[in-house]
Amino acid sequence: MTSKQSEAQATVPQWKQALLEANQLLAHGRKAAFNIARLLVAVYDDAEFLGSIGSEEEATDVLDGYAVHLFVIRPEGRSPFLDLRAMLDQFPEASQWESGDLSTMYETIVADAVKPNDEKPQPTRRTATLADIERLERELSEAKYRIGELERENDALRQLAATPESILV
Repeated sequence: MTSKQSEAQATVPQWKQALLEANQLLAHGRKAAFNIARLLVAVYDDAEFLGSIGSEEEATDVLDGYAVHLFVIRPEGRSPFLDLRAMLDQFPEASQWESGDLSTMYETIVADAVKPNDEKPQPTRRTATLADIERLERELSEAKYRIGELERENDALRQLAATPESILV
């Protein structure tokens, strides 16, 4: 590498260098998937990259263009980059990627994403009895009566406050 090349490389932002490296690794295909995933995630996490792109959505679109080359099938409505990032989160060791069986890894993250959340208890429905309905109607009627009393008391206090002090003495 000449000194001019190293100077030019020093002025290129780190995220651009990472994208160039990822682009070169794409020639190796799935064998380099782990390194490509790490580079793309590093680029996405680079504040300078996000600042130059504008938004996380646009950044994802740019990185999708790289990540899509690692997938045989791209399901509609899914981001190849976000799927690749999820795969890296779930399989963080290079040894887990050595087999090159990205399909199995992908199926794992998709299956995890669509698992129903059993932790949320289902709301129970309860049938109200006639006694419950009558009690609630009575409580409602009492509350409306109390509201009326408070409104009348409030009006009286407002009138009293509006009355000049000379009349009260």
